[in-house]
Amino acid sequence: KVFSFTINILKKDAAPATDLPMSRLRWINRAHASLGKFLSFAFPSYLASTTDSIEATLPVLQSFVFTVIGGLQRGDEAVAAQIFSQDILFTKIEGQNSNNALFLQDIMMREICTNPKAQAQLNHSFKLNGGPGLTANGIGYFGLESLRSETDFRLAPSKASDSNIQDTSDSLILPLGEDWLWKLLSSTIDEASAGSDAKTTAAEIVNASLQFLLYVENIGMSFARRVHPGSKMYYLLNTCFYPESTIRNEIFESLFLQAFSSYQNQALQRGIPSAKSFIAACYQHSDHFKKFKADGADYDKVMELFFNEEASHPNSMGLSTKDLKAVDDFVDDLCVAFTDFGAQYECFVHAIRFLLTPIMPVRVRSRVLDRIRDLLHLLTTQEEIDDQSGGKIAESLVSFYLGGISFVDESQRDSSSFLDILASTLMKSACSQRREGFFYYYAVGCLARSLASSCIRCECGVKAMRRRLKDMKEEIWMDISSTAICCMKRRCKNAEELSIAVIEVCKNGSIAEEVSDFGFDMVLEKLLEVHSDST
Repeated sequence: KVFSFTINILKKDAAPATDLPMSRLRWINRAHASLGKFLSFAFPSYLASTTDSIEATLPVLQSFVFTVIGGLQRGDEAVAAQIFSQDILFTKIEGQNSNNALFLQDIMMREICTNPKAQAQLNHSFKLNGGPGLTANGIGYFGLESLRSETDFRLAPSKASDSNIQDTSDSLILPLGEDWLWKLLSSTIDEASAGSDAKTTAAEIVNASLQFLLYVENIGMSFARRVHPGSKMYYLLNTCFYPESTIRNEIFESLFLQAFSSYQNQALQRGIPSAKSFIAACYQHSDHFKKFKADGADYDKVMELFFNEEASHPNSMGLSTKDLKAVDDFVDDLCVAFTDFGAQYECFVHAIRFLLTPIMPVRVRSRVLDRIRDLLHLLTTQEEIDDQSGGKIAESLVSFYLGGISFVDESQRDSSSFLDILASTLMKSACSQRREGFFYYYAVGCLARSLASSCIRCECGVKAMRRRLKDMKEEIWMDISSTAICCMKRRCKNAEELSIAVIEVCKNGSIAEEVSDFGFDMVLEKLLEVHSDST
């Protein structure tokens, strides 16, 4: 009865409190952890004596405990060890992917005591909670060297030198944060020095992590809904840094694409907040964040730098562009991986394309275009290449446009600085020779949308488009102007209609003959004429 009553309360899915004083938050975390341990221990007995199905109760229990784990603080290592020892928490419902999720349990248990400092902290945490600990000395509150949540590492049984004692906090696992389960994807392995067994284990771990994360998403756990999709996507893209032996695994590619599709859809639905959570996860995961915390900089100001188009110029916030280096490094590393592997692995194609979505900061999108300028023609998937109708690529393009013609659907206009970079890149890239593929259609659509949107009561926009397209090759100019006229004729009111127009013009040659000899001014007149006729 107690179990059933508690599960029914947990089904109400109340969000955990995060703005409480630390002392009260610790008390609540301990109380929730004790409840989680009781429910985990009593779960098998409960199932044996009730008509409730495991599908109705296990996800509720797991979601609650996973949320509790994310809130544990330094000093709660003993509580974490007790929770992670419960096998039921890493058990998937029958019928879900069958890979051994207990890999994850083993990983977390190892992380709690991965080095002498972590072992000393775990020992201290057990004794602070009245337990026997890992060593015989210091039993009882009066026998402890410290009653603080963190042990005195100068007295810890470690061979650590004075030079790395100051790095103690970085070697401890807690606090994990609410996105702790996704952080399992961000591990690294040195392919050059790792043996075949280590590589095999790495592949098994990342596949097990992806399978369990998909289970968490597909089963509809409230725990997963509380973690922002931008943060999930950041950690998913970290799997692209695993050795090729892991990436070429067929199971990995299938799992990656499933997770990517889910996270991208979630991220695009939420818009800019998803990009900010992506940037935040990247920044907090980096060494730059440790310096940022030490400097006492305002986190909101750093976020402003990422989403401020003038961030590259001196600012009055007291922060330099070095604060952007964490994300720059991540983008560069991903571009290097794409350069090394090209399009032979589809996960890299999707990873790079996500960084080009309109929700991402201009700085990120511009950096991607600059780093892989000569490989942009590889951003088309094999499925899109095989589809002669162009329907697949049109479907993909929808996520990369902000809308249709701006004055028709009142959608946001593309950044002027990004359009400058996009036009310049289009002229210099290999795509300008091929005039096909994802990036070419993407660039033509963005520029055509801007041209059509600017021709009505936007003189500055017209001047900017004239400058951008002045030296464009004749064939590309014809595609852009034809697409703009096609959009104006149809009064494209969303991204889907724009993507269809792009494919019809660029792939099928629709209305290209109408503008074969048109210069910029003639195209502008044609756009105004079409607009006047349609209204």
